[in-house]
Amino acid sequence: MMSLTDRLVRYADAHRDRRNLAAHFIGIPMITVAVYALWARWEWFTVGGVLVTPALILFAGTLIYYFRLDWRFAVPMLFVKGALVWLAYAIAALPVAEWLGWSIGLFVAGWILQFVGHYLEGKKPSIVNDRVAPYIGPLFLMAEAAFAVGLCPDLRRAVEAQAGPTMLRERAV
Repeated sequence: MMSLTDRLVRYADAHRDRRNLAAHFIGIPMITVAVYALWARWEWFTVGGVLVTPALILFAGTLIYYFRLDWRFAVPMLFVKGALVWLAYAIAALPVAEWLGWSIGLFVAGWILQFVGHYLEGKKPSIVNDRVAPYIGPLFLMAEAAFAVGLCPDLRRAVEAQAGPTMLRERAV
């Protein structure tokens, strides 16, 4: 398994433009809520009073992966993704037309933001070459937020040594 640093470097390579990062800070949570909302409506079974859905399995599996990478990022991700899952379950509880409208709308709008960001950066999305990228994206945003407030300076230096610092770039033509 790749280390957290390796994963962040790989993801960061296509995410150094601040406009792209801003698009991701909005778009990735939208996509995450949409995916969880779409899966939250499929009730499988109950365990100890907890309704198990594909959304809950995805949430738990992602957190296990994050804890395997680094608990310092997994703990805040538990709360951030937990809030997104809570919102997704609220959307899933809506009548069918509203549930689908919100879920599909958030999903499409989130991806539009991603593609606009990558157009501005001039690099293709990480998901094209890395099937783990959808799980790393939210973790990458957590790392970028931590770096912005001065946390994890060693990790930031390691990522920037290989991927470069964030900056405002002109689109490559």
